[in-house]
Amino acid sequence: MHQSQKRSEIIEHLFSMHADSIYRYAKYSLPCDVDAKDVVQEVFLRAFRNLDQFKGEDPKTWLFRIARNCVFDVLRKKRSERAYLANQNHQLKPYASIESLLELEDALSRLQPTYRQVLILRWIQDLTVEQTAAVLGWSDVKVRVMFHRAKKKLREALLEPEFIANEGGTAHGVQK
Repeated sequence: MHQSQKRSEIIEHLFSMHADSIYRYAKYSLPCDVDAKDVVQEVFLRAFRNLDQFKGEDPKTWLFRIARNCVFDVLRKKRSERAYLANQNHQLKPYASIESLLELEDALSRLQPTYRQVLILRWIQDLTVEQTAAVLGWSDVKVRVMFHRAKKKLREALLEPEFIANEGGTAHGVQK
């Protein structure tokens, strides 16, 4: 069997096992105007390119670490775009939620990236503390502490979104 063909089969297997989870992670980690499918595609493209660097760790953890890097790349790009638009005196329209799921997505999107990441990995993706620590490069203790704080900030964002938005957000662990 040709080396490239074997690599393709490995990635296809990983895709069939983990693409849905990676998609959900990206969807809840990114702003609404970013297509999570593009992130999934980028994750598996990077996995294919870097398969030689895979050192036999848990494949799910490895893929989520790649996904996290892809998400941060997109967020950095979005931050640059927002800065550019702000310099051009454009107004960014606030996101208005209608149903509870949309409200949850909105509240998640306003959390600090570290809080959002730990919530998504632990709650939505149902990763263990150890897996989450491996993906984020944190200790188990930090995952537990940040998860607790993130839940508290999410609760605040869901209960009092106007208060948090009016207070500038960052002092409460929430971004505008």
